[in-house]
Amino acid sequence: MRILGPAKRFLLLPVSEKAGLVRVNLKHGDTLVDAVYARLCPPEEQDYAEVIRTQSFADKGLTLSVSVESCPDTEGGVSVLTPSEYSRLESCPAFADEIDAYDEPCRPWVHFSSVRGWINDTNGPILIDGLYHLFYQQQAGDPHATWKLCTWGHAVSKDLFHWTEVEPVIRAPGAASGCSFIRRSDGVPCIGVSHGLYESADGCMTFQRNEQYPSFGGDPKIFWDDSAGHYVRICLGSRSYEWYVSPDLIHWEHTDSMYGLHECPDFFRLKLDGAGADVGVLICGDTSYLLGSFDGKKFTPDPIDPNRVDHWVATHPTSEEMHQYCDRYNGHAANEAKDGWGRFFAYAYQSFSNLPDGRVLRMGWLAASTPDGTSFAQCQSIPQDVTLKTTRFGPRLCQLPAPELAAGHTGDPVSVGSNQTVSFTLPAADIEARFAPDAAVQVGEFRFAYSRERSAIRISQTGEPDCFLPYPLLPDESAVSFRMIRDRGSAEIFFGIGEVYAPFHAAWDADTFTVQTSADASARVTAF
Repeated sequence: MRILGPAKRFLLLPVSEKAGLVRVNLKHGDTLVDAVYARLCPPEEQDYAEVIRTQSFADKGLTLSVSVESCPDTEGGVSVLTPSEYSRLESCPAFADEIDAYDEPCRPWVHFSSVRGWINDTNGPILIDGLYHLFYQQQAGDPHATWKLCTWGHAVSKDLFHWTEVEPVIRAPGAASGCSFIRRSDGVPCIGVSHGLYESADGCMTFQRNEQYPSFGGDPKIFWDDSAGHYVRICLGSRSYEWYVSPDLIHWEHTDSMYGLHECPDFFRLKLDGAGADVGVLICGDTSYLLGSFDGKKFTPDPIDPNRVDHWVATHPTSEEMHQYCDRYNGHAANEAKDGWGRFFAYAYQSFSNLPDGRVLRMGWLAASTPDGTSFAQCQSIPQDVTLKTTRFGPRLCQLPAPELAAGHTGDPVSVGSNQTVSFTLPAADIEARFAPDAAVQVGEFRFAYSRERSAIRISQTGEPDCFLPYPLLPDESAVSFRMIRDRGSAEIFFGIGEVYAPFHAAWDADTFTVQTSADASARVTAF
């Protein structure tokens, strides 16, 4: 064990992808205050410096010591070190007051990514006193780690575009996905995870475990139902969603089981076209969803019409029942040549709690494999406004970029008229385009056209088979419109009024790209 000294804002760990995984323990005296997993190495061998936030320890004036111990690797092995190797690794961590972050050439510009390390599932985003809080699964010590070592990372924003990563709120490795909500009895923000409840006394900046509450089951979604006057909890069973109700978050009654659904449930109510009765919306981790009615205890899905043109849905491979149970098209890349999950892994979208005026705003995990040598992996989607509208497919969820993204626009839009080619050099762009059924638009490595034979949008992407998104034209429709948020590593595409959402992998090193239109096509490009 080595005395590091008085804590500063950051702890830097030299990391090599070739090194074995170890557990790095931080102690104040005899008290363990933090533990992270990292492929720790001597500075001369590092691929990058892992960043661990230690501001809270510095604020308390704590003097910390560091020790290293062996732990299972993500591949299942265990690193075995000699006493001299332990001592050598313990000499490597160092405190810093300032760091250079987000300066890697492959960093997403618009999509949130962690300063260092792997992030995945979006967890319980919430709005508190004008500040948006984004929680997510995070493995700070390894950008190629797995969820098994994840803690709850935390970022905040006032405008949904500029995010600042702050201290993790749950540091214990293995804290799986969960939710946030406001406790009805006292207005306290709470987090629900599988092993119980955490509560915050400072507006969601820090949380403490409250032992009086029971465990909540896997990936719990907890919300207060005004019409029924009790809490509702949806959590994972064996290939199922289990439903419970409670007056006090302590005593729970089991009310229903729904089979064939996979992980990370989300639930909210919306009015169709903004009027009439509430419609229940149940969303699975794989972003497939059901519409139906909810009586406060039981959710009843609407009947399924197997002849609807959007019946295909790219469900999780372990959710075979969902193929029959749900025909809601979820926007993944439907095509015969490649499974939708392989085209782009979009997962675990969660709606913000505590929003005013019935607004539904959500974010999710975009898993884009980062190039070798980067010190981060994965990112979060852009924030999306979600509504329920009558569409070409009937009642459907519609998602569009949150209007707050305009806070990131720089300069005036650049128009690209018919039969034009314009080159851009931008890390990210907000692109709006239209093309007639016999026309086409090319944006970087993506080409958009229409297949009359299939009544589908045809998307061609360099190095990938073509994909076809069901999209029957309406009688008075003369063009297909879409909006693309193009960033390093990803392209989120929203067609029409948002009834089709298609997230794709994109090039990481294509800051320079062209927009090319045929006759009867046009585009408008706004820089971020």
